[in-house]
Amino acid sequence: MFSTKNIWFCLGITIGVLAGVLVFVAGILPGGTPTWLKIGVWPAFVAWALYFAKGGGKDGLIKTMAGNTAGIIAGFLSLLLLSAFTLNNTYVAALVLAIIIVVAAFIMTMCGNFDFVSYVPALFCGCAAVFGWGGGTAIQPTIALLLTMWIGAILAHLSNLWGTAMNKA
Repeated sequence: MFSTKNIWFCLGITIGVLAGVLVFVAGILPGGTPTWLKIGVWPAFVAWALYFAKGGGKDGLIKTMAGNTAGIIAGFLSLLLLSAFTLNNTYVAALVLAIIIVVAAFIMTMCGNFDFVSYVPALFCGCAAVFGWGGGTAIQPTIALLLTMWIGAILAHLSNLWGTAMNKA
């Protein structure tokens, strides 16, 4: 059924172990941990998945991290721009944010033309993570999100290297 020559078996072990370590570390960080050092499990898993969707390897690591970074910047700047407006009406605020996102989505899609940030799904996931993370326009939670997604991509790369080595052994 499964043998150590089965790459999926080996990746299952390495991904499972490293994912468990991530969840444990994120869960034991003390309450006094600085905001920018907080680790979120779900954004790390998103970056982890993006790494493998890109095909893994050094290119997958670099493109995932660069794309997530650019997407987080786009999401953060979108919220920062929205905060520049004094909007007391929910409908107007939604319309203004929608217009900002139209522009941000266009720019993120156009990044596909530039090799370093050409992994457009990583940009969109990074941007979406900003909205899901709930940090708003505060810089420390945004840094925490960025570090979390980098950790996810790095753990993905490590699990890939370890699983590949295990499969060859």
